[in-house]
Amino acid sequence: MANEKQVFDRIRAKLQTAVRSLPKVMGNEAVNFSLDRFKNQSWLDTTADPWKPRTKKDKKNAGRSLLIQTGRLRRSVRVISIGETKVSIGTDVPYARIHNYGGTIQRHARSETFLRNRLTRGANKGRFKKGVKAGKGFSFKAGTITMPRRQFIGRSQALILRLTRMGQIQIGKALK
Repeated sequence: MANEKQVFDRIRAKLQTAVRSLPKVMGNEAVNFSLDRFKNQSWLDTTADPWKPRTKKDKKNAGRSLLIQTGRLRRSVRVISIGETKVSIGTDVPYARIHNYGGTIQRHARSETFLRNRLTRGANKGRFKKGVKAGKGFSFKAGTITMPRRQFIGRSQALILRLTRMGQIQIGKALK
């Protein structure tokens, strides 16, 4: 009888440890799922169609993945909070929302003055560097930019399936 109680207590302790570690494991799995969206350049639940391509075709962006210019957005996806029964992942990048949900950006008309740097050493010290004249002004028109939806983070049936499998694996390991 005492032997059965010890076995039961050992199994219960292993299950409690597995259940406590589940939120962290599932949070990491959700972050990896979001990072896979950058790699595959599509969201799984809609129609599995790839993200809409760039409208401008220029040499600077040729061959570059969508939503990746500096990599800041992709690197910012992380676990925000972990509770006993809840995990939140997100990003702190201000432009993440417009990329994830799509929408329009209103740009206002503005003008800027371009000031050229002066040389600080040599015989030409104090003169302007070659190129654009000092004080040249630029004007930019008002307009709107329409961003297509390129979802990389959020609720997904495929993610829920992955998390369910991950939970089953963790509980299975605890019961071995």
